[in-house]
Amino acid sequence: MLVVDASICEESQSANRLPMKTIRVAIADDHPVALSGLELFIRSEVDFEVCGTARDITSIDEVLAATKPDVFVSDLILGRHEAGENLSRWRREFPGTRFIILSMIADPGVAKGLFEKGASGYVCKSDDPSEILDAIRAAARGETHLGKTIRDLFESDKPTIDISPLSERERQIFRLVGEGLSNKEMSQRLFLSIKTIETHKEHIKNKLSLQQMPQLQAEARRWCLQNGLRTS
Repeated sequence: MLVVDASICEESQSANRLPMKTIRVAIADDHPVALSGLELFIRSEVDFEVCGTARDITSIDEVLAATKPDVFVSDLILGRHEAGENLSRWRREFPGTRFIILSMIADPGVAKGLFEKGASGYVCKSDDPSEILDAIRAAARGETHLGKTIRDLFESDKPTIDISPLSERERQIFRLVGEGLSNKEMSQRLFLSIKTIETHKEHIKNKLSLQQMPQLQAEARRWCLQNGLRTS
């Protein structure tokens, strides 16, 4: 007759009831509504805990120092600053934290540049929200994760202009040029002066080695079409 030690069974059952490891997540977005929505979405997962939020570059440093999260999820552009500009420093100063970047830019060159700076994940805002959860869990395991939009582009043979030399603000304007918006419409959407929009366009042309404005418009429209974005 097989005799089983009851204490062993109790220990085994107790071990099975142990809670899963909670992943501590901090998040950053300069838009309050987007930040609140992202926080609620992440909190809905039983294995996640939101331990801090930030709305600008300065407060990101404060949140990282105070909470030391397992994973930090940040929008790529925060006000007039770009998270990518600080990524290498954050990885040095907070080696226990993995970083995931959210962006509206679907460009493999941009994603590649951020991974080289230490990002563990890159998810486009056009991706299914579940991609954010997958990226957080992958980062917590020490792995990397690309959202579906970027994965498909990496696997595709379609040529795409490399806009990685552009800042996040310049990428926003590049995309809006491709969508056919006028300087006035861009000014109203981005809360920038028309003069500032024109200056950004000149910088974009120089960085992408484009000589004339029609070239910029054509390349921006082609990029939008390749990335499944609407154009007019």
